[in-house]
Amino acid sequence: MNVSGKRTVVIGAALCLILLCMAGYAEAELKILENVIVNIGYSLSLFPDVEKKDAQVAIEIWSKQFIRAIGTKAIPRAIIFDDLESIVSSVNKHEVDMVSLPALDFIKIRENTALEPLVIALNGDKTGEEKILLVRRDNGFTKLTQLKNMRLVIQSGTKGNISMLWLDTMLMRQGLSESEQFFASIKRVSKASQAVLPVFFRQADAAVVDRHVLMTMTELNPQLTEQLTILTNSPPLLHSISCVSSSTDNKIKEAIRNTAQSLGTSPGGQQILTLFQLDRVIPFKRHYLEPLEELVREHHDLQKSLAKRR
Repeated sequence: MNVSGKRTVVIGAALCLILLCMAGYAEAELKILENVIVNIGYSLSLFPDVEKKDAQVAIEIWSKQFIRAIGTKAIPRAIIFDDLESIVSSVNKHEVDMVSLPALDFIKIRENTALEPLVIALNGDKTGEEKILLVRRDNGFTKLTQLKNMRLVIQSGTKGNISMLWLDTMLMRQGLSESEQFFASIKRVSKASQAVLPVFFRQADAAVVDRHVLMTMTELNPQLTEQLTILTNSPPLLHSISCVSSSTDNKIKEAIRNTAQSLGTSPGGQQILTLFQLDRVIPFKRHYLEPLEELVREHHDLQKSLAKRR
């Protein structure tokens, strides 16, 4: 694998967190960062289908290049966490300064850790990914119940976890079984395009992908729009969050937020965003997480309700 070529949005978001940290410190005129190690943690689940050592190398390569470019003498150290328990333990022991993790995982551990969401990276004009359930027009599907015992394709990894949570909730709303029991088969694929094309070629009956994926693919192949249709869609759901320890100095937090807002206004900042296929890095606001929180609550309540009927 060409590690240096892994310019994913996730790595871009993670490195923007490092840059925001460095720039934030500089803006706050804290000179104590010379030769200081800044520990940045990342959940391995943000890197689907990438080996841990490859993710580590990719982050370190790009980190060193950017740190040299902005001229700071701080030393970023990337820590890849295999599971949530490791993140909780490390945060509570004050072994990391910042953490990037899936928004779903943040919801799970926030009561047990002193983490404070600080920034999110955007790839588009919305603060989350809108999930769509895609089918062929000529199959005549108009409602979810018609997909019983059909073939589903879904993306693996963190995006797939959110997609499955949403789809299971949609099914349970109608008193149906969750996806594993409802569909005849569920195929998980690493790339979103691998979910769309099987539906187009009649190798699957339905797929769940992010809306922007379909929009990008239809720009290259307008025939997709003619043959495929969206059965239902979710609200924008936040995918990942970059957090700092709650004990971090408030001046540093504010400096990072300010830097996030102005990142795209300088040539250097715009270059960073372009390189990692990001549109903006913005300060986190509480309502960005609310659609995903509501989905988690509804899913939990529906599971309890359906369990009582059995």
